[in-house]
Amino acid sequence: MNQLGPIVAGRQLRVFVHRISKNERSQAPTAKYVVVHTPVAEEATQDTLFKAVQAVSMADAPDTEWLGSWLAVDASKMFCLWDAPDEDAIRAALGEVLKIAPIEAMYEVVELNPKDFR
Repeated sequence: MNQLGPIVAGRQLRVFVHRISKNERSQAPTAKYVVVHTPVAEEATQDTLFKAVQAVSMADAPDTEWLGSWLAVDASKMFCLWDAPDEDAIRAALGEVLKIAPIEAMYEVVELNPKDFR
C-alpha cells in the first residue's frame, strides 16, 4: 500500500501556507506553472510529507508563490500550481522536497476560465 494513502483517506493534513503580499513582492514578471510530482513511496511517509509541505509553505523564495496542490486519489501523482519568474525559482523553493517528491514534469500554463467563454 502506498504510504501516502492515509493522508487522503485517514488523517487530515493541515497545511500552513504563507502568502506573500503584493507589497512584499518585487516587480519581477512571473508566470503560472503546473508542476507534476511522483512521490517516492519509500521516502514519502505521512510525517515526512507533512514536514516537507510545511517547509515549502514557509520558504523565503523571492517572487515565487506556491498557490496550491492536488493529490491524485491513489496518491501516485501530485499536481502543484506555482507563480514564479522561471522553473529554476520553483526548484530552489522546493529544496529538500525534491528528495521525496521529484519533479516528473513542469509546464508554464495560462488560465482558461469557463466564464470567459459564455
